[in-house]
Amino acid sequence: MNLTATEAKNRLGSVLERAQREPVLIEKSGRRHGIVISVKHDHEYKDWVDMLNSLVEKFGIPGEEVRAW
Repeated sequence: MNLTATEAKNRLGSVLERAQREPVLIEKSGRRHGIVISVKHDHEYKDWVDMLNSLVEKFGIPGEEVRAW
């Protein structure tokens, strides 16, 4: 499931419920920004999360220099 950051903010309860079934991708300004994964399922996605973290470590976050954190 993909949502904009605004949709995720406005529907946080629904996002958390959906994350019980599958990862929820959050986009901001048309770019992938974050993922919500239920603690209940974090072990199932460990390899995937580790792979994504290694890519961030290697290449950084696209557009990071122009984002206001």
